[in-house]
Amino acid sequence: LYGLVHFYPALLIPLLMWLFAPRYTRGRDLLVVLALYATALVAERLDQEVFAAGGWISGHSVKHVLAAVAAAWAVRMLRLRNPAPGASQAR
Repeated sequence: LYGLVHFYPALLIPLLMWLFAPRYTRGRDLLVVLALYATALVAERLDQEVFAAGGWISGHSVKHVLAAVAAAWAVRMLRLRNPAPGASQAR
């Protein structure tokens, strides 16, 4: 279940972006969010190695910072996006 929750969206979001035309601009920012999230998961897995390399911050802490940056990037995307040219805006 853990793997499904964490990795299924990472596979599904790029697939949906490829299959469907965007209705708004800045959709590629989602790829940045996914990359930050994936990096956060790697930092968590390498918790002790990250701490040993720097000696002052753990991979778990880095995970939280990267997850916060990913969330901020998603908010930024939503604030800056506009309707895509030629996109249907049906509700």
